[in-house]
Amino acid sequence: CGGLTGREAHHLPASTTDDGKYSRIRPLLLSGEGVTICRSDVHYIITEFGIAYLFGKSIRERALALIEIAHPDFRPWLLEEAKKLGYVRTDQSLKSKVAYPIAEEREMTMKNGSKILIRPSKASDVEMLQNLFYHMSQQDIYTRFFQRMKSLPVAQAQHFCNVDFEKEMAFIAVTGVRENEQIVGSSMYVMDHATNLAEVAFMIRPEWQSVGLGRALQGRLAEYARSKGLRGFTAQILTENDKMISLIKQVSDQIEIKSADGVLDVVALF
Repeated sequence: CGGLTGREAHHLPASTTDDGKYSRIRPLLLSGEGVTICRSDVHYIITEFGIAYLFGKSIRERALALIEIAHPDFRPWLLEEAKKLGYVRTDQSLKSKVAYPIAEEREMTMKNGSKILIRPSKASDVEMLQNLFYHMSQQDIYTRFFQRMKSLPVAQAQHFCNVDFEKEMAFIAVTGVRENEQIVGSSMYVMDHATNLAEVAFMIRPEWQSVGLGRALQGRLAEYARSKGLRGFTAQILTENDKMISLIKQVSDQIEIKSADGVLDVVALF
């Protein structure tokens, strides 16, 4: 059906309604099936597991976006078929087995009056995350990764946005309309089951630093972590990274910092 904006939006159940044995999202059409709308005209596909924003996206981005809104039971099969067809990389993985947590999205206003959307990341955000990296200064890259890097490989970028929403979580800050978003900041945590603490990391585009974006992203991470019963955050920070040191101290009054070889090991309990 068409949307109020004049853009093509289509809603369908992720699996067959009679028995749930078959996925409505498939790698290929069956022989003899008709096509009523050109795929290039479709902006959105909506299922009970989320919304895929397709217009203007690459084949890889479209394939991943559709797999992410398929029924979790069919996602492994769809991913393997997409690999066979060459739609996605052979090392692509999908960690999430649940619906996209749309309730965690927040629209926020920064100190400079700019409005951004902070939302959970998706596996299909990889290319946008790489674009964020390429807008970072060399100094920011060094303080984030503890080394000089000229590129962010896809496999590494996947780690920062392809999460399971349980022991791992990632939020990104985006500007622009849904079908043409730009990531201006990212944050993630990975839980350590032994300590029930989560290690955090951030990337903020230079022109979006000092406007409260880091604090907003950290706030969303902390809120989500508390809802999952985590005790707090940990971080490894270079001693010269004053901004990150200041940011992590805002999580809690219970801060423990140990220093060794120019690196601070920080524990912040909620």
